[in-house]
Amino acid sequence: MEEKKVLVTHEHRFGMRMTKFPGGGHIPGEGLADCLKREFMEEVGIVVETAELIYLNDFFQRSAFDPEEQLIVIYYRVKTKKADEIVHTPYPEDLKEGEQVFEWIPIRELQEKNFTFPLDREVVKKLKAG
Repeated sequence: MEEKKVLVTHEHRFGMRMTKFPGGGHIPGEGLADCLKREFMEEVGIVVETAELIYLNDFFQRSAFDPEEQLIVIYYRVKTKKADEIVHTPYPEDLKEGEQVFEWIPIRELQEKNFTFPLDREVVKKLKAG
């Protein structure tokens, strides 16, 4: 049986180094499935074939970057035949502003403390619980 892994991104943006799940913003007028497909293509350059909703926050969460914005986040489990095309790079110590790398991490190795944002930590709990 193949070990289940999740894709994590390590980024340096807004003067801040962060570890989080890949994602981005919804464009008004765009359906959620279309948003997921577009963001996945923008982030990693491959097509999502199937998606299953796994988490939606149902509580208030202020944006870490804009105190006037509230976050509503939607996490999906996706499948693609091209996952092996995503370049795997463990967290680099010399990550520079504007850079982003991706790392595949086995679910059993995920640790809440390694994620920058509270909503990602909630999803780690959910993934580890099965």
